[in-house]
Amino acid sequence: MRTFSRHYLGAALACLALQATAADYGQGLADQAGPVTLDNANNQNAHWSGIGRMSAGCIGTLIDTRDPWTDNNGPAYIITNGHCANAKNGTITHDQPITGTIAFNYFADTASKRQVVALKRLVWSSIQGVDLALLELDAPLRAVMETGIVPLKIDPPTPVGSPILVVGDPINPGLGLRLSTCTMQKADAHVERPWVWRNILRNQCAGMDDGASGSPILNRANNNIVGLINSTSFRSYRPSASEGQNYGVPITRLFRCGMGGRADLTLDGCDLLPGFALEQQNPNAFQRVHKIATAEDGSPQVPSWNYEFIIDTQFYRYKTTRDALQCENPAHYSDTLPGPRAKIEDTVGPEPGRHFLCIVGVESPEQSASRALMANSMSVAVDLFEQAPVPEPSVLIEPRRSGDIKVTWTLDPPHLDTYRAKRGPIAGTDCADERGYTTFFGNRSVVFKANKLPQKLCTYSQDIIKQRSPVRTDLLPAPAAG
Repeated sequence: MRTFSRHYLGAALACLALQATAADYGQGLADQAGPVTLDNANNQNAHWSGIGRMSAGCIGTLIDTRDPWTDNNGPAYIITNGHCANAKNGTITHDQPITGTIAFNYFADTASKRQVVALKRLVWSSIQGVDLALLELDAPLRAVMETGIVPLKIDPPTPVGSPILVVGDPINPGLGLRLSTCTMQKADAHVERPWVWRNILRNQCAGMDDGASGSPILNRANNNIVGLINSTSFRSYRPSASEGQNYGVPITRLFRCGMGGRADLTLDGCDLLPGFALEQQNPNAFQRVHKIATAEDGSPQVPSWNYEFIIDTQFYRYKTTRDALQCENPAHYSDTLPGPRAKIEDTVGPEPGRHFLCIVGVESPEQSASRALMANSMSVAVDLFEQAPVPEPSVLIEPRRSGDIKVTWTLDPPHLDTYRAKRGPIAGTDCADERGYTTFFGNRSVVFKANKLPQKLCTYSQDIIKQRSPVRTDLLPAPAAG
């Protein structure tokens, strides 16, 4: 296995042999099939027994760290998503104790035969740039394997369009591992605020939902892990299979980070350290979705980043870009600036669209921009919308036979983001008086009862930066007599 091997010739030869005798671990399923529930009472799927359910709610996978030159009595390690170990954005963690368990042999028909192993140490974890964690178990790999659990090897991502598998299980139904088939796709970055993940994998394997985080993405031909599922749009709005996307992270950064069956982040070529911890301050003052404002004279006013933070290094560097991948390129970063407190107030834009703020922490002005440091850079995303007037309120008034009147307010973000409305007696309600207004943050319908009419209704729109429209005034009449 490359991660824990000093020499790579043997790995390359093994790779060629696998290509020459490629199998189908997809059990003959067509592309885009599943999810298929997996059993293992007869050890028919023992090659996936090392994929288990963590007590944290995610999926973790036992990795094969055996070295032919050692006694293979080193620790057992699992890989999962960083957000399954520490969901705090801006923090890269390493060499920390961790509690919890993982249940292996996690199949639908083996509930009474699960092998539960305690977690011991968080070797490394990040959720900025990559959503990945390496965890040490409180048992040697040999002892875990003696219970019948099979570790999986890791590989670089397969080419775009190649067949892959996802083996995992969401919390619902949560009965055991399921198999889905699809093809590998890739993307530069994926934003799921507050997180930005770079160099990501995509696929449309079915069956992903909450709790499937960490599910391994497998090369269909050799069963090696090429990535981990960490997010899905199937969960959020139940799209059709043609619209939904799963997102995943490659695991290549783990390569060259171990020797002799043991993780060692200090090895030459290991791209996990140095890291840093950054904590945002005054988060309510920072807008992840912004808009070019309109001044009183009609001219555009471009917003600033207004990003305030504390960093655990003596210094930091930053830059802004339209491409999240450029956060990993040391070119065009600022001079080294003093920490630990900082506030970046550069302007966003002025072009509408998505913009990224990139930050790295360093201990001295002389510290080099190593590949590991740049891979650990933090990306902050802001979506900037064009200058535009705030639309008039979209208010639908529907009289009913009963004499009641139904009023519906419809939003259209970002330019029509919220409503402010109030009601009252026709003679005593002043729409210009801000007192008595209520904010609607979503589409809203209210039925005005006939016995409470007539009333005056005042409404104005607000965009995402609280610019407002003129007030709309509606008179809601009482039902006609007789």
